[in-house]
Amino acid sequence: MKKYFFLVVVVFIISHNNAKANCEVTYSSDTSISNTIVCADDQTMTVNEGVTISQASGASGMINVVGEENFTLVNNGTIDPGQSNAWQAIYLQDATSFDITNNGTINGPGQMIEFIGNKGTSTITNTGTISTTSHAPITNYGLGFTGNLTINNSGTISAYGVLSNIQTSHNPTHQGAISLGQCSSTSRHSSCSDESDAGSAGGYTIINSGTIEVTDKGANAIRLNNKVNNTITNTGSILGGPEQSFSVAGSGSSFRIGMDIMVAECHETSDSNDPWGACGASGSGKTTVNIGKDAIFKNGIDFNSTTSEIVIRSDVNRDYELRIFDYSDGEGGSDKITITNNSEHEVTFKRQQTLTFSDGSTNSWGSITPGRAAKTSGNYTYQHTGQGDEALNVLGEYFNAGDDGILVIKGERLEVNQDSHKYRAENTLTKFKNFYDAANHIGFNKQRCTTLDEIGNNEEFKDCNTGFVKIFNSFQRREDIYKGKNYGGVGMYSPINLTENAVSNLFLGYSRQDSDFNDKTKSNSENFTLGLKNTYQDNNIKASLTPIIGLSLQEQTDYDTDKIEIKSNNYLSQFMGLNLKLENNNHIDADQFFTVGLESSFNAQRFPEYSSQFTDGTLLVKESIDRLLANTLELSYTTKIPGRNISKIYLGGSSFKNYNDKIKISARGFNADVSNEGNQDWSGYHLGLTFGKKAFKYEDYNYELDLRFEDQEGLVEKSARFTINKKFENLSNL
Repeated sequence: MKKYFFLVVVVFIISHNNAKANCEVTYSSDTSISNTIVCADDQTMTVNEGVTISQASGASGMINVVGEENFTLVNNGTIDPGQSNAWQAIYLQDATSFDITNNGTINGPGQMIEFIGNKGTSTITNTGTISTTSHAPITNYGLGFTGNLTINNSGTISAYGVLSNIQTSHNPTHQGAISLGQCSSTSRHSSCSDESDAGSAGGYTIINSGTIEVTDKGANAIRLNNKVNNTITNTGSILGGPEQSFSVAGSGSSFRIGMDIMVAECHETSDSNDPWGACGASGSGKTTVNIGKDAIFKNGIDFNSTTSEIVIRSDVNRDYELRIFDYSDGEGGSDKITITNNSEHEVTFKRQQTLTFSDGSTNSWGSITPGRAAKTSGNYTYQHTGQGDEALNVLGEYFNAGDDGILVIKGERLEVNQDSHKYRAENTLTKFKNFYDAANHIGFNKQRCTTLDEIGNNEEFKDCNTGFVKIFNSFQRREDIYKGKNYGGVGMYSPINLTENAVSNLFLGYSRQDSDFNDKTKSNSENFTLGLKNTYQDNNIKASLTPIIGLSLQEQTDYDTDKIEIKSNNYLSQFMGLNLKLENNNHIDADQFFTVGLESSFNAQRFPEYSSQFTDGTLLVKESIDRLLANTLELSYTTKIPGRNISKIYLGGSSFKNYNDKIKISARGFNADVSNEGNQDWSGYHLGLTFGKKAFKYEDYNYELDLRFEDQEGLVEKSARFTINKKFENLSNL
């Protein structure tokens, strides 16, 4: 009988413990919890996306982890007690190494994540929203953490600030958005009874790229003390509560303002309502605030004469005038702060400044927390020291021990997009190539009327006095970078016959080039060129040498991504180039032949210096010259088609080189050069089809249509060129 009784007891105990330790669960549908969930070691709770868990009773404590190890919570849905008095949604006491990840929403009246006397290495990661309507959403009431806690926030941690009806008398360790501290062996809580478990080791790390804010009351966004080392890295927004007027019993009315970051100086007290946290007399910890790119602050930082350091990272890109309260031990005494500038920016710390509220009244006491009537006995005599005591007389409860200052960082970089400069060389080359291709075959032996490489004895297409007008239209596209178009024409009149085999043709050209980049920059130009086509042909061999010079009316549009500003500049640019082409025509029969062609060109364009005045500073693009070499091998097949038609099909490969190493650019005085490294050598291939026709009705006209496709390592160009060849019978009548 005794054995059965013993077995029943064991089964009851096991069943009872299993009933309590039920955090190894995945919630896949909405659930209302009637009792507190008590967790055991190594358990993982998951709330799926779109799922809400709430509490039916409204009592404090929803998920409890007491004295356990390695608890993990992953919330992808919503955790909301759903009751106005349901505090401590996630409560951890004397727990070791917990890991909480919130990708959804955790919301309630207060203390959504509360931890007291915890140990080990723990993390809170938030990519979603953690918010409250009164007490701090993440807090430990200043009651210790042996080990290390990291809070990594890329979402939103938001708090109303304090209970609205007791905002001037509530314990400050309840207030704000994140309230952390370390207790001592004299603190009120059992978790602080042993100094070794009371936070004498370890520290806090807060990494913020999202938003940590107090929305309605003058409480601090982040509250710490100097028992241990604290590190805050901000590349997001840390926003203390708004400035507001309030009354303190026996002390009159004054302003209250929430600091973005407030560090309380530890004092020896056992009173649970200690406004600074019962963290003992040994406050030797250091608080480091790293300011990085895109960081935003609102009200300032109050170090309360604790050891501190502000590090300006190299990627800072904003101007700051950040108010720093209590950086020294008072009245011009020793600095407790170090300013480390790892950027290229000018940084100035204006010491011993008199800081003010928005109405101009003096704010010599910094952050007033909690702003209530002070006790005059017991453990509270320490707070009536330091600068600013006269502001609320000795009945005002605050602590302020030092001088105030303003940290000025000239960190605003000019965030200007660079693609139009980065890809300028290939745009420049496109313009040259279109001019050369349009001028190709203008004038050669016996001045044939078509621009095609014709069969040598094809008399239908010969004419000694021919004017050419060649019109082209090409489209360029580099995927996800830019789209461009280049259209225009080349015209030639009156060839200069040098010998039986040599002829020169003077020509004029015009083109319009527009390149619209995805980063909102633009490069547009109108180009005017003068060229001389020199051609020599002897049987199957043909050679041409074509120099060109020209002017380009440029319009450059630059874009500042930070202030969303667009600035345009107009300037005059000059260009010149030299093209050499060799061809060997191999006749198959009287109506068709095969051609091997080699072409090389060297081109240069000078871009003058220009500047644009943006809100964030001056963009200065310095003078530079694009020097470009292009080499092409082309194979073509030409045939005569019955009915006064000829056609050509061709394909080829090219290599290109840019000899300009970089485009020198200064943005607000900082180096923003565009390097052509990796964009100096490239290659491409092309293919095309050309049709030529001798007009039947109008014997003095020939027509030609050329369709071409080219790919230069991602730069795709499609072009269509149309040529009208006009015969002038009697030049003296023109």
